[in-house]
Amino acid sequence: MSRKCPRRNHFFLNWLKVNRHRFNFQLQVTQIQKRRISFCFQGITSSLKFYLWITPSGGPWFSINAVMPGKEEDELNRFFGGEMQTSEGWITLRQPPENQRLWPTREKLWEELCLEAFLKWCNTDLKESRWLEINIGSATSARLHREKPHDVNGSTQQFVIEVHVKK
Repeated sequence: MSRKCPRRNHFFLNWLKVNRHRFNFQLQVTQIQKRRISFCFQGITSSLKFYLWITPSGGPWFSINAVMPGKEEDELNRFFGGEMQTSEGWITLRQPPENQRLWPTREKLWEELCLEAFLKWCNTDLKESRWLEINIGSATSARLHREKPHDVNGSTQQFVIEVHVKK
């Protein structure tokens, strides 16, 4: 991990330095750009691409994409804050007003809704999934499965890939 990184990325990189050990898979940062950090997990198929985008407000936006070589990527999941400041603190625009709660800082909101939620997804959904299904037809779709999915009939091109690879 490079010491020279854009200032906006420091929040995630500092969190990662302290929390890297909590991931069930070894996370490796592969590229740091002005508004995006690319990374991968040791033992996870290269058909899953992991990105941390930095929003214009400086907040993190995790995107997990499925990709086949030579094909477009399809977003499998995302984690973001969608925050707004109020006179009392910070809220997320992702929840309806009746379910709103307040965070004292934007960073606390990001940590819970983005970083911790992504960590939990990695340690549950990603860990428990054995198969990645990518269907390419008039639109691309991707899903993780615990059991191997059945073949799809019709004009859709289906790819089924093992999620956990042995190194």
